[in-house]
Amino acid sequence: MLFTELQKKLLLVLGLSLWLIGLGSKISLDFFLNQQPDISKKMVLPPLEKRHEFCYSINEIFKDTNIFPRIPINNSNNPFIPPPPPAPPKPKTKTVTVTYSGFFITTHGEKWAVVYSENNLITGPVGTTVVDDFKITNITDESIVIASSSTNLFKINFKDSARIEIPVK
Repeated sequence: MLFTELQKKLLLVLGLSLWLIGLGSKISLDFFLNQQPDISKKMVLPPLEKRHEFCYSINEIFKDTNIFPRIPINNSNNPFIPPPPPAPPKPKTKTVTVTYSGFFITTHGEKWAVVYSENNLITGPVGTTVVDDFKITNITDESIVIASSSTNLFKINFKDSARIEIPVK
């Protein structure tokens, strides 16, 4: 007695299982090696109305599905990434440089001032608007006075500049 009954049964089961595995692999290898479909030919599908309701191609099933969804870099739902800081508030005022360059007298005897405001040349008599609501109130030989309706006064000497804060519109 070479093998016991139990060993014979185990060998029989082991042999059968190996034979089934080999047979299965042979069938799968034959299928993939010998019966490959021709990829060069396109499959022509009938219109959707004529197809059976359960027969759809893979492309039609997954046409609206994004297989690799893009995740934003700054994911606001992520508790480990702090939210971005709020945007800085817009400035409420703007600084304008006004330079007094002199005056001239017209043929009628009226004094006109020559003023540069942000690279704009402004010439005019008393009452001329220079910047926003700032107007020329007095012209002398050495200086000019610019005032606004809110009683802000600026005295600018000849060839001198003044920085005026105006509200942003």
